[in-house]
Amino acid sequence: MNFQKVISFVFLLTLFLSTLSFVLLSPQPTLAQEWRTIEEELGKVGEIGFSETGIPESPAVIVGRIIRVALGLLGVIFVGLTTYGGFLWMTSGGNDEQVKKAKTLITNGLIGLLIIVTAYAITYFVTRSITETVLPYQS
Repeated sequence: MNFQKVISFVFLLTLFLSTLSFVLLSPQPTLAQEWRTIEEELGKVGEIGFSETGIPESPAVIVGRIIRVALGLLGVIFVGLTTYGGFLWMTSGGNDEQVKKAKTLITNGLIGLLIIVTAYAITYFVTRSITETVLPYQS
């Protein structure tokens, strides 16, 4: 096997084992605390979209949560691109074309990550402002 295949195999094996260990070592919920019937659990289905107080959540809060999740996923994608660019750079072996491609990927990943963090901050500020000004006046 050539060196690049060995590095790729080690990288994929490390990625697989770290993902597996994250899944296996993360805390798992148990039902040892109390027993609930299916009717009690299904009663929660009608409460979706409501806050803990029973007041329906405003559409701004729901949209804000959706935007936060989407921005989080985009952040993960850009971190992956940056990691992939670093991997390409480390395995370039002096190939100038591959180094240039890796630098472009890293630069684009960092710019994208900066945009995502800025968008997340703006979304957080706007949804928090709307929530603090609109929700206290709802009854």
